[in-house]
Amino acid sequence: LSGRPAIWKYGLTKFLEKPVLGWASQTLVGTIETPSGTESVSHFHNIVVQALVCSGAVGTLILAAFMAGRAFLSVRFALKRGDAVFAALCAMLAAILVDGMAEVTTVFVIVFISFVYWLYTGVLTGLSAAKEDAA
Repeated sequence: LSGRPAIWKYGLTKFLEKPVLGWASQTLVGTIETPSGTESVSHFHNIVVQALVCSGAVGTLILAAFMAGRAFLSVRFALKRGDAVFAALCAMLAAILVDGMAEVTTVFVIVFISFVYWLYTGVLTGLSAAKEDAA
């Protein structure tokens, strides 16, 4: 095992200590016992747990509303227009979000995959706005 369940449990314990607004971004570091020994924790390997710890329930709900709203509008638009490129962008965005269940790089860490996520989100927003205006 990778120790992620122990990290998630630790994260949820920290969330319960400050459930409304959380601990702030990237400020919580600790050590936990995992099946492979003692491990330092600087992030929680799960976008939901990371959001709960860093932003609390308030920030997590805002993030979830943004992501769900963007996903809903993108999929609705792709189905309505039958645009294959738009559908492919939606599928890539969904794959990146699925990756967020085991990593936090999608939203919280500045790496290539987070760049791709935000780029696709921007492209989908721009395409849907442009096509809605043209319709």
